[in-house]
Amino acid sequence: MGKWYFLLVFVVFMAGCENTTEQLFRRGDWLYDQKKYNEAIAQYNEVIERNGKIQYAYYRRATCYVEQKKYTEALKDLEKVIFLITGGSTGPVRYIVVLNKNGPFADDVAQYQVDYYEAVYQRGLIKEKMRSAKSAIADFQSCIDNRYNINNCRIWQGMAWLDIGENDKACACFYKVSQPERDTANPYLAVDTSYQADAKRYISQFCQ
Repeated sequence: MGKWYFLLVFVVFMAGCENTTEQLFRRGDWLYDQKKYNEAIAQYNEVIERNGKIQYAYYRRATCYVEQKKYTEALKDLEKVIFLITGGSTGPVRYIVVLNKNGPFADDVAQYQVDYYEAVYQRGLIKEKMRSAKSAIADFQSCIDNRYNINNCRIWQGMAWLDIGENDKACACFYKVSQPERDTANPYLAVDTSYQADAKRYISQFCQ
């Protein structure tokens, strides 16, 4: 009886010592900040091994791969994030599934979701680095059309157009950022002047 009692106590103790998903993410993100990318990846891998549906684990692992210039692996992880967000739907119309992370029964899958257009934006950045310019441009346009990170996406769109020698289209992107207009869908918002200095620098460099 005593033997089994101590064995049970040991099992309960060990279970209590297991790192939570939050702890794994905190450690992984800290290691990433320290530029210890392989160690950070190991933390995200552990989350994925426990539950392969947690979007943020793939997203954060992709950021590590980008720092290591492993763009193929990073792209694969972001495609996985998008697959999880959309429930695998494909084509011009995709269904974006957002779970209520504040619900009383919200689990790790709900708690660690990634914004769909953030994933598309990051995928566009990777494609631009891989010189898949037209595909990157399409991703950035999808974000712009849905009013996500508009000026930054236009800057990167411009850079992608430059990659394929379309200077006029690149300059059109830069000019739009350098001369921002009021958001007609939200007329009470202040005019977005972010990345204006970058746009003017690129105009001076490529559009004169």
